[in-house]
Amino acid sequence: MLSIKDKIVIDKYPSLQKESDIWATKIKIAARFSEFSKSNDEVPLKRRYLVLVNPASGKGLAAKIAQEQLLPIMAEAEIEHELVTTTHQGHAEEIAKGLKIGEYTGIAVVSGDGLFHEVVNGIMKREDAEQAAKQICLVPIPGGSGNALAASIVYTVLGIHNDPNLLQNMLIIFANGSPTPGTILRWQIESEKETTEERFSFLCGMWGIAADIDFESEKYRSSLGSKRFIAMALQRIVNLRKYDGSLKYMEENTGGVKLIEGPITGVIFTTGTHFNYDSATRTNRALQEFDDKGQPLMTLLVLKSTSKATITKFLLGLSDLKTVANLEKEIPEVQRIKTGFLKMIPKASEKEVYLDIDGERSPYVPTSVSVHPHSISLIGSLPQNTIF
Repeated sequence: MLSIKDKIVIDKYPSLQKESDIWATKIKIAARFSEFSKSNDEVPLKRRYLVLVNPASGKGLAAKIAQEQLLPIMAEAEIEHELVTTTHQGHAEEIAKGLKIGEYTGIAVVSGDGLFHEVVNGIMKREDAEQAAKQICLVPIPGGSGNALAASIVYTVLGIHNDPNLLQNMLIIFANGSPTPGTILRWQIESEKETTEERFSFLCGMWGIAADIDFESEKYRSSLGSKRFIAMALQRIVNLRKYDGSLKYMEENTGGVKLIEGPITGVIFTTGTHFNYDSATRTNRALQEFDDKGQPLMTLLVLKSTSKATITKFLLGLSDLKTVANLEKEIPEVQRIKTGFLKMIPKASEKEVYLDIDGERSPYVPTSVSVHPHSISLIGSLPQNTIF
């Protein structure tokens, strides 16, 4: 194990090692100071992770990220692994649903948010969902064009937003971090056949302009990557659509039901993951928010029909983690609501539009969303004495 003096030499003369070796060295040094070590010369107990890779994610770069960056870091941190490349849509959900508890410490997902969504749904649909959600630690490794959960965790743990080194910092959190609870949302989607489909989300839901931008930008994925959202946003602002319907939600603490009538421009709700980093004390908080009774909450942002200038400001605000935390102060037309339950009741549209569950399409039908009483286990906490 290298000493702190060795670390300083390596940092001062990076040409002595490849960049990947430097990151590996930093991780091993940081591990020496982990609160989980029995002494300064021991690293944390061995862990074993199932690594899931989406070969189509990130313009096909996810597999390269896994082989050249993730696996070497795991080897240096003495984390055992088994790697599985997904072969079809829903494959990750099938794997998570059938995984034997205790076989792995957790699942590392090398992809964008889509594959992670599958894993969460696989876990939450198990007969032993509560136990599995607590014992299987989930790790998002950014390998797609949409990596919102990884960005949330890095912001929460390290206080870095719009991180240019998102992958490297997420790898460090993975190697040295410990599990923390993450809020799950339960979706109940109605249908004309009087049946209800159940889905689960870990990050956000959308109705209106933001959902349309997310889905309709897919045609630019291969050519523009993450910049496709900007291109589609400009198109949607120029050609605004009308979203009729209503929104019901339960008031925080009182339990009363409130109604917001349309038309609306956008509804976005999150599990509060972005807003729990204390920059003054560099303290990591759980990735959850609670009411006075200890019940977990989601944060709801609502923008009704308004001017194109305000809509532009709204969309720009959503792209910045610092701004979104105080968006209603910047844009008075925005309502911020904390609630444990909401119901979206969209009216039929002539356009082919959808509700958005973590970036996945959901039918444009009445849909109830509630905070699930059980949490998933996310990597998301570092010992306060960890150094880099």
